[in-house]
Amino acid sequence: LGAICREQYTLTRKTFPASLFSNVKFNSDVILDVEIVPTWGFSAAEFDNSKLIIKSGCKEIKENAFDMTNCDDLYLPSSLTSFEYSNPMMITNMHYDGTKSEFIQLLSISKGWYNVHSTGCNVFCTDGMISWEDSIL
Repeated sequence: LGAICREQYTLTRKTFPASLFSNVKFNSDVILDVEIVPTWGFSAAEFDNSKLIIKSGCKEIKENAFDMTNCDDLYLPSSLTSFEYSNPMMITNMHYDGTKSEFIQLLSISKGWYNVHSTGCNVFCTDGMISWEDSIL
C-alpha cells in the first residue's frame, strides 16, 4: 500500500484526480463532499476500522471507483444519478440513503450493472436491507 492516513479526512471539491486514493490505507473515516467520484478513485484502498462516507450532493460514481476497495462501511447518498459498476466484493456493507427500489433503479440505469446479479455485499436502505444473496436486476 501507499500512504497511510490516520486523521479524519474530509475532501470538499467537485471531483479529484483519478486514482488519487488508490492503494492508500485509511485508519480514520473519510468524508467526501464531492459531485463526482472518479474512475479508480479508491481502487485497492483499505479502510481499517473506518468508514467512507459520501455526502448528499454527489451525483456520479465512475466505473471501478471502488474496485478491490477493502471497506466495512460505505455510505452512499440518494442524490446519486449514476453509480457505475465496481467490484464490491471487499465492501462488507453499503448504506444507501434511499429506498431499496430507488437503489435497484439507480443500478439499473448505471453503467456495468446490467449483467450483475448481486451487489456482492449487504445494502442497508431506509426501508430495509438488500442481502448480497438477493438478485438485484
